[in-house]
Amino acid sequence: MQASPSIHGGLDRNSGSIATYNTGFLNNRPIYWLGQWLLENIEPEALYPMTRFFGELMHLTMGRFRRQVRSNMLQVLRHLRPQMPPAERLWRAFSITHRLFWNRADMYTDHALLTGRRTSASLATYGWVGDFPSLTRRLASGKGAIFASAHLGNWHEGSVGVSRLLGTGRGGPPLRTLLFKNPRQARFLDGFARRASLRQTYVTAEADPFLMVELVRGLRQGELLALLADVPWDNRWVEVPFFGRPTRFPVGPARLARLAEVPLYPAFCVWKQRRHFVSTICEPIEVSGPDPLEAEQRAVARFAAVLEGFVSENLDQWFNFNAVWGAPS
Repeated sequence: MQASPSIHGGLDRNSGSIATYNTGFLNNRPIYWLGQWLLENIEPEALYPMTRFFGELMHLTMGRFRRQVRSNMLQVLRHLRPQMPPAERLWRAFSITHRLFWNRADMYTDHALLTGRRTSASLATYGWVGDFPSLTRRLASGKGAIFASAHLGNWHEGSVGVSRLLGTGRGGPPLRTLLFKNPRQARFLDGFARRASLRQTYVTAEADPFLMVELVRGLRQGELLALLADVPWDNRWVEVPFFGRPTRFPVGPARLARLAEVPLYPAFCVWKQRRHFVSTICEPIEVSGPDPLEAEQRAVARFAAVLEGFVSENLDQWFNFNAVWGAPS
């Protein structure tokens, strides 16, 4: 198994980590405060054209991220449609990238509307698809599970949808979300926590040696944990096939599942129409076997294969602004 040279280091800022995206010039407190005020004082349907303007501004000014997303799209299209003429492939990559920036603006609008002072119950609807019998049996056993999601669709609303489905905060199992700490988004994240009765735990650049122990204990006691499993936060990763190329994925989610003896459920939330979210919970991935590292590698590879299918169907909602396969040429 190929892994990074160190499995104990801190944040690797050269590996395309989430922290890199958090340095974008629009990612600051005044922008979030201004956006929140506007979105709480204007009628919802009038907001989307306004935020589309900011999406267009991001597309025009965030050149490095635009090039990285376009490079990702080109690799996906090469893998999915190898017979597509290069000129058409390039045009498609440009078009999908442009649409993705607009969709990211829509996602921001949804966040603000659904975490502000308005009554969110009348603003959004939720649907569910997936392997619920397996999840129900798992919860009946008294042990928890991990929902492994990705930067696809609206992962925050996915947590809200799962919370409503399982009755978190109303006698259902406790649900914790594991997030990379971004103080600029604190107001949004607190709003999600209130709506869904979530317990939020943050990952920072300063590694907490006791965090893994806390998470494993919670899972063994029946807690549910939702996290993003597609982008390495630090230098603990493995390489697995993804759209035809070896790709770095974090090993942490699989390791947590192995240590806690709970399954990983790939879970994704996308939208087909405005503020109508559909969450899918896929078949569980067990992380077990005589060789722990091989078991983790197999689990990560299975997750990557499932994610590949969902990304293929929702390319313009794949909000991974990192250069997945290295810097674009």
